[in-house]
Amino acid sequence: MSTWYQTTIKYGTYVEGKHKIVSEQYLFRCISLTDLEATVIETLQGRIKEPDVDSFSKPRPSDVYKMTDGPISEIEGDFYVVKVLCDFGDESKTVDKHIVNADSPTQAEKRVRKRLKDVLYDYEITHCDKTKILGVYDKDNIVWVEDFRKRMEDLEAAGHTGTGKRKKNKKADPNQTALDLDPKPEQPQSDPNAITAMVIRNNIEEVEAEDLQNGVDPSADTLTPVGQLPKGKRSRTKSLPAPPPDDQETEPDDDDKHLEEYLANA
Repeated sequence: MSTWYQTTIKYGTYVEGKHKIVSEQYLFRCISLTDLEATVIETLQGRIKEPDVDSFSKPRPSDVYKMTDGPISEIEGDFYVVKVLCDFGDESKTVDKHIVNADSPTQAEKRVRKRLKDVLYDYEITHCDKTKILGVYDKDNIVWVEDFRKRMEDLEAAGHTGTGKRKKNKKADPNQTALDLDPKPEQPQSDPNAITAMVIRNNIEEVEAEDLQNGVDPSADTLTPVGQLPKGKRSRTKSLPAPPPDDQETEPDDDDKHLEEYLANA
């Protein structure tokens, strides 16, 4: 048994050089979700490359019909949903939803009344709203098939083309008509020299801050050996050793010892 599916299609396109996500709604009559997917591809792939179904619902309209004041093959108006309160007596009431093409809410209500002119129960139109539906498709109804085809031709002529949102297009051309909806942003490359300079700068700032806290002038050009600093102070250069006192003899190194032995034996 066929069911009406109100389906939302989303795709990417370029509008005046800028990427844009476009959302469109359609009403398809299908026997299953598999049939719905196949019908979407069949009816839209000429205008949208590999179209994707973003979402769908079952509006369960009581009636969907096309009316026109001219030839039935002409495209006329948008699509309106009109709610009708039906009174069958004995406190038995139902609300029917009609979907009909029209140029205005007044015309939509007029066409619903025309549709119900022969019913044997009382009714009252309680609601009339314009929908976002761009086309109605029922493959078993030639009127809807032709109406849908002409509406798609008009959309394509107006530049409403693109590609399914899940398709990747890594090399995008600004002059193309479509773009992947979920592109991955390029990761910035790290500059090793910049990172090294930043680390050095941070270390210098830490040393200068500590110097100020210890009472050492960070802008001084001379370096004070560690052994000559007052207690509790620190040097800006940690690797500079304190010189030995003048009256303290230093132990000769190996080269000095060898020289003394040579002179003694000469």
